[in-house]
Amino acid sequence: MPTTLTIGTIVAGSCHIRDTLPACLFTIESVSQEEGTRFNQELSGLGFGYSQCGVGFGPIEDWPIDADEAYEIQAEILEALIDYAPPFTYVGTHPGDGADLGCWPDHDAIEMAIHDKEMLRIGDLADLPANYTGGYVLVNDHGNMTLGHAINGESVQVHWAIV
Repeated sequence: MPTTLTIGTIVAGSCHIRDTLPACLFTIESVSQEEGTRFNQELSGLGFGYSQCGVGFGPIEDWPIDADEAYEIQAEILEALIDYAPPFTYVGTHPGDGADLGCWPDHDAIEMAIHDKEMLRIGDLADLPANYTGGYVLVNDHGNMTLGHAINGESVQVHWAIV
């Protein structure tokens, strides 16, 4: 079971709780069985049948809780998902599409880390200084981005890469 969220969409095309809550529950289950079980138990305790949890909750009119309570539970799940997000990402809506909820690169945090000299921006791995140890963000001429860590000028870990 993966323990890190994948960068990308959790649910797209809808901001309606009937669509987003089951998708968020499925996502937390995919990265943490323990957290998934905890939220399933919470929902079951509120009156959802276990077979509904993570599969789809049916029409919202049939839910044993109101939409406000459902949004609160979803907010708790999203807060828990942050613990499984890769470095320099956030869990929320895509900046270009508010109906696309997912895990996305936090470009502002990356720029701040570069500005504060906590991370190095490079265009190619060959650009890593020989004695450099720390975080780097590689942005190639096509705009693809890789976030990683180097020791003595050698990339030793890639946290994530996007095209």
